[in-house]
Amino acid sequence: MKKITLLFFSIIFTQLAISQNTIAVTEFLVNPIDNESTDEFVELYNYGTNPIDLQNWLIEDEDSDTDIITTTSFVLQPGDLCIIAKNKATFEANWLAGVANPFVLEVSGLVLANSADEIIIKNALGNTVWSLAYSNDETEGNATHYTELSSFTTTVWGSKTAPGINRDGNDPATATLGYEKNDATADAELYASTTGDLGSPLLLDLPVVSSCPSSATYTTAGGWSPAVPDANTEAIISEDYNTATGNLTVCDLVVQSGATLTINASEWVDVGTNITVNGTLIIEHEGSLVQNDPTGTVTKGSSGIIEVRKTTPTLSPLGFMFLSSPMSGETRDGVYADAFRVINVVSSNFTVDPALETTDPMDPYFGAEIFLGPDNSFLSNYVASEALTPGNGLVVYPQASITDGNTSYDLAYTQGVLNTGDINYPIQYNGQTKNNFNLLGNPYASAIDMDLLIDANDMINEVYFWEHLTPPSNTIPGYLDNNYSMDDISVYTKAGAVGSGTAADNGGSAPGRYMASGQGFAIKAIEGGSANLLFSNSMRVVDNNDQYRNSEEKDRVWIRLHNEKYDLNSTSLLAFLPQASPKMDKGFDARRIGSSVSLFSKSVEGEALSIQATAAFDKAMQIEMGMASVVEENLQFSIAIENKEGVFANGQDIYLIDTYTGEVTHLNQNTYRFEAVNGMQDNRFVLAFEAPEQLSVSQNTLAASLRLFPNPAQEQFTIVASQELSLDRLTIRSMQGQIVKSLSLKDMQQQQTVAINDLPSGIYLVEIANKFTTTTKKLIVE
Repeated sequence: MKKITLLFFSIIFTQLAISQNTIAVTEFLVNPIDNESTDEFVELYNYGTNPIDLQNWLIEDEDSDTDIITTTSFVLQPGDLCIIAKNKATFEANWLAGVANPFVLEVSGLVLANSADEIIIKNALGNTVWSLAYSNDETEGNATHYTELSSFTTTVWGSKTAPGINRDGNDPATATLGYEKNDATADAELYASTTGDLGSPLLLDLPVVSSCPSSATYTTAGGWSPAVPDANTEAIISEDYNTATGNLTVCDLVVQSGATLTINASEWVDVGTNITVNGTLIIEHEGSLVQNDPTGTVTKGSSGIIEVRKTTPTLSPLGFMFLSSPMSGETRDGVYADAFRVINVVSSNFTVDPALETTDPMDPYFGAEIFLGPDNSFLSNYVASEALTPGNGLVVYPQASITDGNTSYDLAYTQGVLNTGDINYPIQYNGQTKNNFNLLGNPYASAIDMDLLIDANDMINEVYFWEHLTPPSNTIPGYLDNNYSMDDISVYTKAGAVGSGTAADNGGSAPGRYMASGQGFAIKAIEGGSANLLFSNSMRVVDNNDQYRNSEEKDRVWIRLHNEKYDLNSTSLLAFLPQASPKMDKGFDARRIGSSVSLFSKSVEGEALSIQATAAFDKAMQIEMGMASVVEENLQFSIAIENKEGVFANGQDIYLIDTYTGEVTHLNQNTYRFEAVNGMQDNRFVLAFEAPEQLSVSQNTLAASLRLFPNPAQEQFTIVASQELSLDRLTIRSMQGQIVKSLSLKDMQQQQTVAINDLPSGIYLVEIANKFTTTTKKLIVE
């Protein structure tokens, strides 16, 4: 084999730079009813997409008041809120029924004037990230709040000399700040503390106002009251509910404090619009939760818990997964804390290994999709609390060490809220179609339909998966001590799927139409495609959350190439679909992968395909096929039918014609065995669906109509045809597959002489082709 560099595997330690300017003041209480020395508070919100550590951040005013918010690390995840309280215990007693909450931080020196003051938030570098000035506090016990938690920019609302917030009502400049009580219609989360203060610190456990026509509540003893919910019902889980009782289709979903909703494997909850979790929501491995309305929200109260559980297949030491987070605020150390390695792919730095870029049609990598790079410059290790961006795929080694393995691993995504709605993920391009490798992932807590994903995104033609089959080995060439096999990549298009390896540990040899939650995948983005890849709720499905499923019934056949000595395999899929054509069709056809051995079909443009979708089936069709091997020795191979559907499952004949030997094999009944050398054998086979004696221009007919003499030959030989055949070209190859002579036969009548005085002695293969097929005869040169 050639020395190659495999794309995914190297260690490079880098630290992700985290944004420090997405903290906003969303609420403050300056004139409490009970005790100003203990009851004042300020609420902070992380409106960005990265976690932010508030260690050594400051809260100040324009005078002399300055306090450190926290001297120890405190990470505020995207979408999370925290409280700066003058007295932590008093705040928790007033607002949280005395239950301690880690999101409440005590700053005893906090002083907020009733009539006019400022609130300034500075980061650890002393840079102001948010500031406001207020005046005219006339209402005791009412907090001032921000009503638009979905839209923020770094804002300065005035100064002490010119306050931007008039606290006797809404801020006239922005119409987004006002008293909780005076502006209650704009704030559904309005609470009263035990002392009578009004506010919504930490959005305390009140659901989003539902617009559903009806509601139903579940209790363990009484079941659903007044009736089992449907798509028009707000479902309120008041006590523990398990989907073993029944899957749910509801308008809105509310899990109340103290209750747990558990969604089991192969079970689901289908929500029309909004989800509110003040209790506990657990989505077990292969369970599904779907939201349909793209504007629907997921709200997690201060005591709310959301947990999406995933279990990997059995992974050997150094085995890995492509994974993605279904939660908005998850981090590397949150879910992958025990993993010894987590790698982010910087796609804009990826280029194909130049040693494998070739214009030689006889090279085994010619025309193949290559997932091999010259170095590790496109890899970046996540080593700390880096945020897991929705839609981004990561290479995750969940083992505790490089020697740990041969078991499965349980993962729990818990930070932030469930991803929902439209998610636009920026695609990285580097100017060449074949090099635009991107590693992505399903961002939802449900499976998605890959056909809809392909249809919605003009940069996607096919989807690639890693089958985690072959342990890394020092017998596989590459730049690491232990390298991985590109044979373990499988590919899916709307025509179906093929796997380059054998059956995966988690079932099936190739992915089905539906991609599981948290599953990572790769694409080769088509140059000139859109800047962002779109994930949407319309792609989500309530079942099929197991990554692999039975294929849909179509006229399809999978042909498999196998070498027993090294256990090398390659599968080629032919799909006969009314919506496809013999040409390359976006979303249906996929080029072959540059694996150790490759069996492929040919499009009419001459592309080598691992998946070919052509027109509706006609038994008069003939499909050209070829193979390539990077193994530098002669090997014994077999070709057989791996799977078949539609007309092929109902007995349609399938014949394989070896154009090098003239042999015809009825694949429904027999396996074809042959020997092949290293390199490309581009047109070695023809797949036919009529018996050879019925073919209009069959390989047997062509072979029987031609002969070479003399054979053995010295200076020249002559081709003689027994009938007019309208031949196109003659090609002479060495036994290693290299072309040594080629000439046109378009003017040949019934015979033509070919000079071979420039060829060394040896055995050669003479290919003679017409527009229908090719026959091959052996020639000995003395």
